[in-house]
Amino acid sequence: MDDKNLEELFGLLDNENFQEALTRVEKLMKDGGDDPYLHAIKAICLLELDMDPKKAVAEAKMAYSAQKEPFMKYVLGWATAVNGDLKEGIKLLNAAVTEDPENIEYLIKLAELNEENDDLQNALKSIIRAQKVSSDDMRLMLLKSGVLNKLGRHKEAVYEINRAINLAPNFDYAHFLLAQTYAASGDSGAARKSLQDAIRLSSSEHPEYHELMAEFDLEEENFVGALTNLDRAISGSSGDEQIGYILEKSKVLDYSGRENESLDLIESIYKRDPTNPLVAFGLIDFHSSHKRNAELDKLMSDMNLSEPIREIVRFYSGQRNEVDQEGFIKLLSSARDASGDDPFQSEILEMIIETMITAASLDG
Repeated sequence: MDDKNLEELFGLLDNENFQEALTRVEKLMKDGGDDPYLHAIKAICLLELDMDPKKAVAEAKMAYSAQKEPFMKYVLGWATAVNGDLKEGIKLLNAAVTEDPENIEYLIKLAELNEENDDLQNALKSIIRAQKVSSDDMRLMLLKSGVLNKLGRHKEAVYEINRAINLAPNFDYAHFLLAQTYAASGDSGAARKSLQDAIRLSSSEHPEYHELMAEFDLEEENFVGALTNLDRAISGSSGDEQIGYILEKSKVLDYSGRENESLDLIESIYKRDPTNPLVAFGLIDFHSSHKRNAELDKLMSDMNLSEPIREIVRFYSGQRNEVDQEGFIKLLSSARDASGDDPFQSEILEMIIETMITAASLDG
């Protein structure tokens, strides 16, 4: 394949025009092109577009089998990790970095995979190595701040984000990250100010900004402010994201003593979408928290939940607590078996278990 086509394809990748790059690659392949770079670029497009990780791995393997250079290891490692084998993906990325130690893209991807693998120290090492090559790369500053926050090193994270803001003062997302960091460090005043800056600078609606502002309002028991911000988050979102904000609004209504309005809100979305597990869990959670056992039993019957899942819900709601840990593990196994291939029941079950685990960790 000629250099001009390759240069144009990489230009499309640099400009994040992945759909056009994919269309171009597939046309070149259809016309007989079989350059390993075409397979590698197609794999990248599939990954960036969240289309088909298995196909991305297949394309990356074809590229790598033809040309075992660092770029092909980078693409294959990335695809392998996304497809579920994080350990092998990191191994391939490490190999790519070893052969091309100053490649920023390889180091960034290696840092991201190590962070996903909860190996924060190695993630940080990769970022520091990349910053020695390019000290003013904003991506590295923001990536580093996220890792530092997870390590509890909030002051250093603030420093990195402020470096990014100095380079791009109007970058609203950096101010949002700064607000999150200040909140994690306990500086609520600075957090609120940074979030106000993010909202002021944003050129479009960002529901997550208003969700965080609602959290700040709720901490101050400013229920009116929290509800106003959640309404803005709801209006700027769609799908399950919007449902999540609606469920958050119902909780704020509940906390503020408006129990009936809270229930009416959840029931209204349940009537519209009774097969959505997120909505169903929201209604289960409401009845459980209010010890509305009769309503909960009727709801589980209407949902046709399996008996083992109903038993898990009864533990969740506090109706049962007499089983020991071994017995609960057996019950959980039975509930997962009973849910089988039914995504509605299995997703409800996993949300309940995740909430129980979170509550247990908060209780120490």
